Amino acid sequence: MPWAVMAIAFAGFIGVTNLVEKTLLNRYLPDSATLIAWFAIAQVAFIIPFAIFFPIESGTPLLNVFAVVGSGALFGMGFSIVIYVVRTSEATRAYPIFNTSPIFVALISVVILGHHLDAIKWGAIVLTLLGAILISIDSRAGGRFRLDRSFFLLIFAAMMVATNFVLSDWGLEEVNSYQGLWLQRAGAFLTLAMWINKKTFGNLRTSLKSPMGMTLILVAEFGLMAVAQLALLGALEKGPASLVSAIAATPPVWIFVLGTLASTRFLPILNETIDRKTLAIKGVAIAMTVVGTIGVVI
Repeated sequence: MPWAVMAIAFAGFIGVTNLVEKTLLNRYLPDSATLIAWFAIAQVAFIIPFAIFFPIESGTPLLNVFAVVGSGALFGMGFSIVIYVVRTSEATRAYPIFNTSPIFVALISVVILGHHLDAIKWGAIVLTLLGAILISIDSRAGGRFRLDRSFFLLIFAAMMVATNFVLSDWGLEEVNSYQGLWLQRAGAFLTLAMWINKKTFGNLRTSLKSPMGMTLILVAEFGLMAVAQLALLGALEKGPASLVSAIAATPPVWIFVLGTLASTRFLPILNETIDRKTLAIKGVAIAMTVVGTIGVVI
């Protein structure tokens, strides 16, 4: 399969997965912790077979192994924050802000690693941040900005995922991609499991009684997410990393288009705001964040 198709598939699968998560939170699960717990369980289902077929060889530097595990722990924390916010926010607003993480990767590289960014990349960073701020405008509130607690939580989550990328990039110098895949998920499980308590176990049992809810969980967390990551790995192996990364930065476009369609009277699954003014603001803002992100990664 061509690398470009796999990269597009990754972006599409991630976008659909994010919208399924929002649907689960809206309709089938009692709280964010229950979805996070199911995601933790999905990590275990993925860790076991990959750990068996791609074990860590003797002689692999432990610091690199711990770096990859730590990167997964940071991703798990960032994911948890996003799910917490998305439950009470619009998916077409929250996920594009969260997907600004590549600009923080660039900033971390400048501050910690001493990398140099040219004027185009600095402009791309500014464009991305402006897009993230623009998408916070709520036409229902008289066009006011809503840089509330949720916005800053999403930015913090994006920074955690950015740190995850930097750590994993260093760790993967001595660990191959398939080993890194299960090591990262092991790290993610450690932080995701922190949400599991006695109440969560009860909610997990209750959610088992919903056939549609369980179908969506299996499709999204056990199916699409895994296929998306494998598609990204395949694309990176076959194609140029810069172009693959550019295409991989487009999930917000899928979320915007599909989320809007799923909020119409013909397909009333979600409840996103879809008046003309809001759609125009979201469309411009998402274009800014996606173009800016692409400008940073290529």
